[in-house]
Amino acid sequence: VTFENKWWFKVLVPFIGMFIILIYQLVVLLLRLCCCCCGNKKKSKVKKSKVKNGKKQDSSQVDQKTRVMTFMIKAFINIIACCYIMMTKAAMSIFSCFFPPGDDTGASYMVAQPSEPCWSEDGLQFALIAPAVIVIIAYSLGYPLALATMYHKNRHVIMRDQVLRAAGQGFTAKTNPDYQFRKRYGILYSYFKPSHYWWVLMFIGRKCLVCSFAVGLRNYPTFQLASMLLVMFCCLLIQVRQRPFMDTQERAELLIDLNTKKLAYANSLVVHMTVFAREHGQDLNKESRSLRKLRKKIADLEALIKSLRQNLLTHDSWWWNVNTLEELLSTGAVVLMLAGITFDTTYVNNSPNVRGVIAIVMVVLLSSMLVFYIMSFSHEYYNVSKVKKKLARVEWSKVKAWQIHNFQENQLANRKAIVPMGLAATFKTLEEAKVRKAQITSAGLNAASHVRIKKQESIKKEQKKKESWKGESAKILK
Repeated sequence: VTFENKWWFKVLVPFIGMFIILIYQLVVLLLRLCCCCCGNKKKSKVKKSKVKNGKKQDSSQVDQKTRVMTFMIKAFINIIACCYIMMTKAAMSIFSCFFPPGDDTGASYMVAQPSEPCWSEDGLQFALIAPAVIVIIAYSLGYPLALATMYHKNRHVIMRDQVLRAAGQGFTAKTNPDYQFRKRYGILYSYFKPSHYWWVLMFIGRKCLVCSFAVGLRNYPTFQLASMLLVMFCCLLIQVRQRPFMDTQERAELLIDLNTKKLAYANSLVVHMTVFAREHGQDLNKESRSLRKLRKKIADLEALIKSLRQNLLTHDSWWWNVNTLEELLSTGAVVLMLAGITFDTTYVNNSPNVRGVIAIVMVVLLSSMLVFYIMSFSHEYYNVSKVKKKLARVEWSKVKAWQIHNFQENQLANRKAIVPMGLAATFKTLEEAKVRKAQITSAGLNAASHVRIKKQESIKKEQKKKESWKGESAKILK
């Protein structure tokens, strides 16, 4: 097997995999058709749906086409993701050349194939430059650009689907309008928070930089390790700052935040509706249907938030979080690279005991990282049932809240005006403001009436004086 054949095989692995999967799907379809023709498969009722041109089409055939398309897209994404490092390194290895020591001719040779000269028109390296450039542009750079475009166009769909996933919903076409999108592209965003759905691009960028330094700086191992250490350390800082993975704790925090916003909005609506009813002289003990439904919604949200906070208190420790796993593994990679750089120092080169100690520490650290990864994987595998139980408790809290409002023995009690939690203080301040306003208006009315009474009294006194003067003048005239 020549180097050229191996290189072409590495580059064409995704296409070979997709060809095999396509053949597999065709074989499955042929087998199903044979089974249908032979009568081994029971006949099902055919539901026909209308098409734009007026014709009718079998809905089962549409479902079959959608299923095959979804399977092919998922397989293509998985193959591309698995082969990214291999194909990027294979394409970049064509441009990695070195100058042999003691050779004064100035000719360079390929690092991956030392017998092949570089930049020679008759050489293998020169013949593979064009395919390597195409692979780098179309695959190493085109793949993340295509993902970024897909993320940007479907960002609202992804965020909506992740909120459903955090609540443990949306696993059927009836409960999730984006069910087919989740089945096709869910592997690209399902592990992250709705605000960090694009985090796969961070992983791809890290892989691309590590491959570039690993291939381009192969003749300079110390500088190679230093460059890769810089990349890993920057990624570690961003990971610690953002914590993008969505584990049990992050799901509960996300749902609490969303339901708290809904509760605040519902409470503000209740306040405004109550103030409106008071200003228009309506009886507060006789609520409208909309206000009663709003109070029921508030009670349901309070029960849901209480259940989520209880789950947040009883969730797993910091050690078993996916974000913690990523942080610890990245920290171990940084320490290993730093230990590799120390082997190039004079002190370590001159002391074999120190080299042995560093090697033992590196082996222990690598083994502990592997053990911790296996333990986290097993814990995550066995924790699926616990997560389902917690989601079931949340759904049961919703059922209890519904029971309080909808059972016949509770409907009469719920017809009365009930102030939701957190609104008593607001109503108290409103009452005080109303009383103060009434006092001010009454005081103003009292002052005005007092002035008016004094004027009336002064007018009466003047009238009495005039009458008395008239009487006295009449007596004097007589």
